[in-house]
Amino acid sequence: MASKTDQGNNPLWHMLLTGVILVLGVFVAPVSAQQAEKGAAQHYVDGVNFFTRSRMRDAERAFLMALRESPADKAAWMGLMDVYTAQQRYEEGADAADRALGHHPGDPEFWIRKGAFLRDAGHKSAARAALERAVEVSASDQDVVKRVKNNLYFDRDASGRIKLGNGK
Repeated sequence: MASKTDQGNNPLWHMLLTGVILVLGVFVAPVSAQQAEKGAAQHYVDGVNFFTRSRMRDAERAFLMALRESPADKAAWMGLMDVYTAQQRYEEGADAADRALGHHPGDPEFWIRKGAFLRDAGHKSAARAALERAVEVSASDQDVVKRVKNNLYFDRDASGRIKLGNGK
């Protein structure tokens, strides 16, 4: 039997090592962007299916897998936040909204979701700031303004007037 020092000079050892590297290379080769998108889409579909069957742990796992393959996937972020809403995991939902905002800082939907999570977690002033930000990034969108007003009303914030884009 060859010693460890002899293995480095042994042609059979090199062939074996090269074969192992080649085989491993096939299994750990980087996934193309197209393959990642296809994988992310399938994980998202799995997440939706699990969610509709109230299998929240599996749904969460599937949405996280989709996000691992496609970190900016808006639908997967929404699905993950739906899981946290259904389970009343408001702190985790606010954290997910923050991470989604890292990819979509101008998307009012994520600001509204963040505000709702923070409100439900009892962080009233932070919730208000997130809702105000939703209006700032989309002041001309009356649907956004209406949803923010509804969130402030639901909070029963009597002083809940925020400066809207049109000065109201």
